[in-house]
Amino acid sequence: MPTSVEIDARRNRLLVDGLPYILQGGEIHYFRLEPAVWEDRLRRAADGGVNTVSSYMPWFWHEPA
Repeated sequence: MPTSVEIDARRNRLLVDGLPYILQGGEIHYFRLEPAVWEDRLRRAADGGVNTVSSYMPWFWHEPA
């Protein structure tokens, strides 16, 4: 694994170490899943080509009134 990676954005393109890089995104709503399956779902997403994951923070769950 490289110790240093160069990331740049030029002419509407993302470059990683000088090569074009396409973000393949997905979402995982961790609060809808049992913690025991989180790792499995992330691995499945990666196996499906996802390299960027977003998740929502349900504040109503983390900050009760």
